[in-house]
Amino acid sequence: MKSRGARAWLTLCVIAAASSVHSQELFKHEKVHPKLGLVLEGGGALGLAHIGVITWMEEQ
Repeated sequence: MKSRGARAWLTLCVIAAASSVHSQELFKHEKVHPKLGLVLEGGGALGLAHIGVITWMEEQ
């Protein structure tokens, strides 16, 4: 019985190690800048008042 438990433990460790290596390959992505959405209210007049802030945010 002792060797049966040891085999089960070894099998579990091998499966866990293999799955972690596979999952690391899946998440290799290039660094992408997050997209930002800006919502303004109040119509065109207030939208024109915020043009300075919008252009500053685009530069950053």
